[in-house]
Amino acid sequence: MFRSPSTTVLLLLLALLPGVALAQNTGTLAGVVTDGTTGETLVGANVRIEGTTLGAATNLDGEYRIIGVPVGNYTITASFVGYQPVSIEDVDINSGYTRELDFTLSAGELGEVVVEYERPIIQKDAIGTPRVVSGEDLQNLPIRGVAAVTALQGGVVSSDNSGALNIRGGRSEEVAYYVDGVRVSGLLGVNQQAVQEQEVLIGTIPARYGDVQSGVISITTKTGREDFFGSAEAITSEGLDSYGYNLASLSLGGPIVPGRLGFFLSGEYGYQADSSPYGTDTYRLPDATYDALQAQPQVLTVVDAEGNESFLPFPVDLIGQQEGPIDADSLQALLIADGAIPEGATLGRGGALIDRAETFTASDFETVRGKEDPLRDLTLNGNLNFNFGNVNLRLGGGYAQRRSEEFSFTNSLYNRDAFYNDERDSYRLYGTFRQRLSNTAFYQLQAEFQDFQYVQYPDGFSSELEDVLQYGDASNALNEVAGRYYVYRDETPTDGIDNPIYVAQFAEDGSSRPSRVTPGSFSLPGRVTTTNYQKSHDQRFGFSGNATTQVGVNQIEFGGEYRQDVRRFFSIGAFGLSRFVNDDDGAEQSVEGYPEGISSYDQLPFSILQDRVTYYGYNYNGTEEVDDQDVDGYFPNADGERTNTNLDAYRPIYYAGYIQDKIEFEDIILQLGARVDVFDNNTQVLKDIYAPVPIRRAGDLESVPAGIESDYAVYFNGEDVVGYRDTDGNFYDVEGTDVAASAIINDARGQVEQVDAPFSSIFEDYEAQVTFMPRVGVSFPVTDRALFFASYNVVSQRP
Repeated sequence: MFRSPSTTVLLLLLALLPGVALAQNTGTLAGVVTDGTTGETLVGANVRIEGTTLGAATNLDGEYRIIGVPVGNYTITASFVGYQPVSIEDVDINSGYTRELDFTLSAGELGEVVVEYERPIIQKDAIGTPRVVSGEDLQNLPIRGVAAVTALQGGVVSSDNSGALNIRGGRSEEVAYYVDGVRVSGLLGVNQQAVQEQEVLIGTIPARYGDVQSGVISITTKTGREDFFGSAEAITSEGLDSYGYNLASLSLGGPIVPGRLGFFLSGEYGYQADSSPYGTDTYRLPDATYDALQAQPQVLTVVDAEGNESFLPFPVDLIGQQEGPIDADSLQALLIADGAIPEGATLGRGGALIDRAETFTASDFETVRGKEDPLRDLTLNGNLNFNFGNVNLRLGGGYAQRRSEEFSFTNSLYNRDAFYNDERDSYRLYGTFRQRLSNTAFYQLQAEFQDFQYVQYPDGFSSELEDVLQYGDASNALNEVAGRYYVYRDETPTDGIDNPIYVAQFAEDGSSRPSRVTPGSFSLPGRVTTTNYQKSHDQRFGFSGNATTQVGVNQIEFGGEYRQDVRRFFSIGAFGLSRFVNDDDGAEQSVEGYPEGISSYDQLPFSILQDRVTYYGYNYNGTEEVDDQDVDGYFPNADGERTNTNLDAYRPIYYAGYIQDKIEFEDIILQLGARVDVFDNNTQVLKDIYAPVPIRRAGDLESVPAGIESDYAVYFNGEDVVGYRDTDGNFYDVEGTDVAASAIINDARGQVEQVDAPFSSIFEDYEAQVTFMPRVGVSFPVTDRALFFASYNVVSQRP
């Protein structure tokens, strides 16, 4: 049975205040205000962040600290009665870090002093080797994309083909991506014009992040501000290379209600003719040669009077004019009479039909720079930012679309029209509520929803599931090339002729050309290599929250998160399904209830599809999403019938809580944290992984040796008990003594005995896994260019 977390767990998460926005997307501004003449600290000086309502007054030591500052670039102003105000421009605030900014004020009534901020070389409170790149820096880099920018950091490797990242030797799946605090599921979907900041954490991972092993990539997108801003960009390599790189992007942001409501919108479209170029030129057949190969994919060997060999395209039209059987000798005579081969010539290799592709030599190919591997990407991002004094509400989302044609190296020479279309669509919505309780305390709540859909199908067909009936249909125009293969057969096509040899079209519904070694491991012409269909639909619901407060030198943060995924998948190998379609081609096979064949896909029964499909979250033929299942109904009953073939969606649950204390004492930074992750697979699992069917257990016997539990499996030789096994796989003899498995299974020839019991009895609810993870780190600057750090982290990631 599937379940949701208990009320106690939910209350615990709420008590942790309250939830999930693990990537806060806020930083801290701190520093000291001093008198420029005496060097003394100024008490009660005002420091404010222009364009916001954020500010603070210095304490008795002249120090100020403002926490919960949204990531961005600001002008910071310090003022004090009788002193000239000083403003420092272009101060960047980074997520999770403290920006130190000291002011020196001079006495006098002159105008404001404006200073340009100079960013320090090192981030003093960084523990580990994080890399923070601002949106402005991204525009100046000669590369694009999250993966390419991340790969600039030491310890990171990026795949040129897929863009997948491997951090410190870990798998790409061990990297977690966050966009505006939302853990990404599906496509990343953030264009470069929308990025305010990109942060990469490797090795040392703070307690606020969980369910990750190698690294974290956190992206904060831009939001509206007091003035309007925007950008437009267009890039193309058309006419300069053969890869066809094209990109256009547009962004716009600004106020809707000045000081209260701002907006930001951005969009990007990209098209690449070759999305994964090779380092060298690519071989391909010229179009004329390729078209001729598709029209006549087989040849005959012709040997002239001098013994020279040549190849003749198999004369399909000529053969089709003949009645009755024809063998190699009569075929040779027919070709001479028609003038296709000269007098005195013979058919070599016994008149065998040869795949034309085997006859090509290097001179038949051309080399080209670039190949046909197109990719189309569309991304849209936007948000609304509401400011109500100490309360901020941000509503945002994004949409990403990817369309690609899956390039196949195997098909690229002789069968380049056979490939899969790949369609992916992903969107996310989120809302973030932040309230400042004071300059030293705030909390944040976030809710999210994500949806990702994927479908893959052969080119030329639509993404509709009904089309799978046509994948193996020999009469379909898209399978025309497969219908041009012929073969000699030993059969009796007419009465009175015993075992003749005749030439016939090989392809039938659900059948392909004869299986043989293909030339140079490249597939031959025809569409028989692309006959699968698959789709998936994933959704994620999440809630999170955290609170941060500054107590002296301690910045204490605590929070938690809850996520539930709903995953659906369907895949079918559809090549042979055309045999069951009533399309008047004489090759129909009967189906339960349809002796003349079916007319639509949804008429196919479970018995036909069960060995062809893999599915969950859909009904057995993939036409509908389902949210139920019945284990006992899935397995055949006493009458051999299945009453419910549905398999529910996969619904794993993940929740966690954490606390951390960042201690900033002069130049020493100490970070202490702990995190607890809970993963509930939220499904049923076998009680005994060695018994997938109900079997007799020790509890069914009248007596058992001491130490044998009631759930132990019983092994029989005939009617005699010869041993037992516990659910961990340990074996025991009839006296209850530990023995090797071979002693029971091999020596005593023991076998379990299946019983007539509900299949649901062999399953139980998955036991949630709890992981405790301490996180400790320390750092201090050695010079203004060097930083010492050390850390101890326990990290884990769910399956």
